[in-house]
Amino acid sequence: MEEGIEKAGGGRSQKSIAEFLAQAVEPPTPQAVTNAVNLLVSIGALAANEQLTRLGRHLAALPLPPISGKMLLYGILFGVLDPVLTVACAQAFRDPFVLPMDPGQKRAADAAKVQLSRQRG
Repeated sequence: MEEGIEKAGGGRSQKSIAEFLAQAVEPPTPQAVTNAVNLLVSIGALAANEQLTRLGRHLAALPLPPISGKMLLYGILFGVLDPVLTVACAQAFRDPFVLPMDPGQKRAADAAKVQLSRQRG
């Protein structure tokens, strides 16, 4: 949602983001739009008047979620891109230890975690 708002933010008319997105073939819920706008404002990608900031324009050019994009941009600026890339990649995937509901599979998953932790120390 946030990525779509960023992309739309640069080329829309005087309408609010909510009004603009309400015209979509399958519009998002008003709450989803509000949450996305609030997130973009909180990370500095949108100004309070719903215009893209300088940071927002840079983030809109990246094929990433805005939070990951901001993290990568700051990683570059502070010279710590390698560890930031590791964190960004880790955030992009599910927890590998999500437990199954079946009791037998849960025991097998627990045993695999114990074995993995022994191998890693």
